[in-house]
Amino acid sequence: MKNFLADTGYLIALYDPSDDPLQIEKAKRSFRSLFEREGNRLIVMWPVLYETLNTRLTKRIDLVEEIDSEWAKLEARGRLQYVDDQPFRERSLLEWRNELRRGGHYRPLSLVDRVLRQAILSTLKLNAVLTFNRGDFEDVCKTKRIAIIPEF
Repeated sequence: MKNFLADTGYLIALYDPSDDPLQIEKAKRSFRSLFEREGNRLIVMWPVLYETLNTRLTKRIDLVEEIDSEWAKLEARGRLQYVDDQPFRERSLLEWRNELRRGGHYRPLSLVDRVLRQAILSTLKLNAVLTFNRGDFEDVCKTKRIAIIPEF
């Protein structure tokens, strides 16, 4: 079974019709390709859920029902896994503080992206990261030999 870690922007493109049309199409195409066949698992970290299921999106009951329906199918087949971010929180915050206080090289990454980066570098078994923010994850994915999808 291959494991695919989802970034917030990917899930928003997948479910929010007001997002960039090109990203929506790429997200929908890759999601169908990866998860309509057997053997692949969607990995979602809790902070990504918080960002994705935000107030604006959850006001649209049609979108909430679509997410619930798709994810229930994945869960029923054992193809959806929620990952606790607790093991990655403190290290991510420390990394942010160190960059900020050192001066010089500071990467403007959200704490959620930093948590995802720590998860990628961990022992979590991943085959690819689903993201449209390639530059935020390319270095750590390369280190772990993990693909980035969708391709551009």
